[in-house]
Amino acid sequence: MRSVILALLINILCSCAAAQNNYIVFNPDTSYRENVVRLYVDRAGNIYPPGNYIDTSMFPCICRRSPVYANLRAYFEKYDVAARQRAYERYGASDFDALQKALLTACADSINAKLHGRRLVVLIHGFNDYATRGYDIIKNNVEATAGKDRQLYLEVYWDGLKASSEKFKDVSKIWFRANRTAPYAAYTLRKLFLQVHDVEMYIIAHSLGASVAARLLFNPHNRRSFPLRGEWLHTPAPFQSHITLALLAPAMPGRRVFKYIDHTMPSGQCNKYRKLLIGYNQHDYATTKKMRFPLSRMFYSTSLGCNPGAVKRTGAVVKEKCKNIGFTAIDLSTCPHADTIHHIHQYAACPGFDTFIQAVFN
Repeated sequence: MRSVILALLINILCSCAAAQNNYIVFNPDTSYRENVVRLYVDRAGNIYPPGNYIDTSMFPCICRRSPVYANLRAYFEKYDVAARQRAYERYGASDFDALQKALLTACADSINAKLHGRRLVVLIHGFNDYATRGYDIIKNNVEATAGKDRQLYLEVYWDGLKASSEKFKDVSKIWFRANRTAPYAAYTLRKLFLQVHDVEMYIIAHSLGASVAARLLFNPHNRRSFPLRGEWLHTPAPFQSHITLALLAPAMPGRRVFKYIDHTMPSGQCNKYRKLLIGYNQHDYATTKKMRFPLSRMFYSTSLGCNPGAVKRTGAVVKEKCKNIGFTAIDLSTCPHADTIHHIHQYAACPGFDTFIQAVFN
């Protein structure tokens, strides 16, 4: 067994080195919806300007040629001068950093202007996922449960990367890289919520989006550093006074991450958390990394999305750290064909999905 696992690990690591990066390039949807704000960020946490600024035929070529340049900063500064000038003029920016600050403020202003006393529902998708379909399904279920016109939605689109197929060998090639993009998305969201009004906030995160959500709210120990780690650690966590976190099939560890739930900046802000919900599936093909033997604890643990023991231990440590937080675990393992599902639209067909959404708001 050990030799099989070692051989598999070596194969994955070698594949990672040789694989194309498959970075997602967004063409931001600029259509107006009164109850929706959209935020698009690249692999380095840079915000896409709304509108037709990115040549999507050029950007993927840059990504394949050099991972170093597979981000908006390099695109604007090194490859597309005309787009850079149009974006700078539109937002009154003198350089890329000023452009990013202007885009962050514009997003926060849009949220604040649209709130009108409504609660804010933040949607964060996962790895290997184009999320528009899933987001629409969640919104429909939320409105059926909590009523229409009571929610403003922030749709977050981050570079969770894209595998060339659903096969394990293809997904495994970029799974490591996807984990490394999550902290950048979280850092950008932290900066955003510093400018958003105090509001009831409900974060619904799927798959690896759970890691983005966790890093948004607190500072889990990270054995792997990244260039913005210092800024992330010293950027205040969201100050909003009512925060509910709902994780659907979370592709992340449990207790190992959530034992740091009170590690915030400023420190120890547990009183803002109202509820933590985890929807898990013991047979989910992605979080179990299903092969001939279970791999959920290996290659970046994803056990919180499939292991009942991990879910229970997470609930215990969360209650220990944050006395007033509510904790609910919802078993979705009885869903038909539970071993073939992972995406949001697949979970939405499960009988327990309504229970999951209802538990978020009740």
